[in-house]
Amino acid sequence: MWHFEPVRRSTKHRDTGSVWRQTRALRVCLRKQGLRLPRNKHQDEADIAGQEHIPEPEKRRVLLLSGRWSMPENDFKFTATLNLSSGGAAEGAIHWYARIVWGKHQNYSGIEKVRGQVTDTSAELAGYQADPLLSTDRYKLQLTGDAGSGTFRGISRTCVGDWSGRTWGTYMILERWHQ
Repeated sequence: MWHFEPVRRSTKHRDTGSVWRQTRALRVCLRKQGLRLPRNKHQDEADIAGQEHIPEPEKRRVLLLSGRWSMPENDFKFTATLNLSSGGAAEGAIHWYARIVWGKHQNYSGIEKVRGQVTDTSAELAGYQADPLLSTDRYKLQLTGDAGSGTFRGISRTCVGDWSGRTWGTYMILERWHQ
């Protein structure tokens, strides 16, 4: 039977490595939040003197949609995540899951990028980029519910050029702090 002894390093090396990993992890965590840990004494003094400005986090709204879309001989499920600006502009992505396409059962998915306007009671979105096997559509949705969540129904202008697409589902508006 073979027996291997673990390689032992000096205490100094082990402590330095551990401190380095902890500092690195802290730097990564702070960077995700938009903050920085000073790298040296001079950078620390510059921070104390007020030469570095850390921006205040701002509140952002996100509209989440989950539902179904159909037109004659077509049926898709979808989820969407839209980032909302304070003026009501929206931009995000719709993740599509095909169920029936032109009368045949299908099993594929794709992403359509959309932008548009969202108010408390409606949303108008236009697709501008889509994965293969998808097309970009225009959507008009009516939101019913309170300010945070509810249901929606709507229509869409499809790849054949008419407004035969129908959509329905649920929505939720989240408020997140973002750096």
